[in-house]
Amino acid sequence: MDKDRQYNQSERGKARTERYNHSSKRKACEKKFLEKLINTPELREKRIERLRGWRMTHEGTYAKLRKEVLSFLGNKCVTCGIEDFRVLQIDHINGNGYKENKQFGKGGWGTVKYYRHILVVEGEGYQLLCANCNWIKRYEQGEYN
Repeated sequence: MDKDRQYNQSERGKARTERYNHSSKRKACEKKFLEKLINTPELREKRIERLRGWRMTHEGTYAKLRKEVLSFLGNKCVTCGIEDFRVLQIDHINGNGYKENKQFGKGGWGTVKYYRHILVVEGEGYQLLCANCNWIKRYEQGEYN
């Protein structure tokens, strides 16, 4: 024991420990340990319950907000008049929507924040276009990458 302790405190021992701490072997061992720790039945059950509770609370938030925004903007394409909500897209009248998308983040809660923003600004600067009309507008104005 004393020899081990002496070796670990020596320069050579410290260097070896440092190399091990940065090695992939240590990281793999740590990952296995964490997987065992996290995947216990009790913790798994807690995560499932938390997820169920979240779904019950937030179910349909995205769909409700989207429906509200679409109705606020007129429920039909400005160009061709199609009213099928499945193909309607929110378009920035002046373009450059990608900058705003970066601000709110992509998908999930970023989209919800984006819809709430549209309602706050009362739709100013936005319009509804169907997918085809939106791409035609983007092509004609050079908004595509």
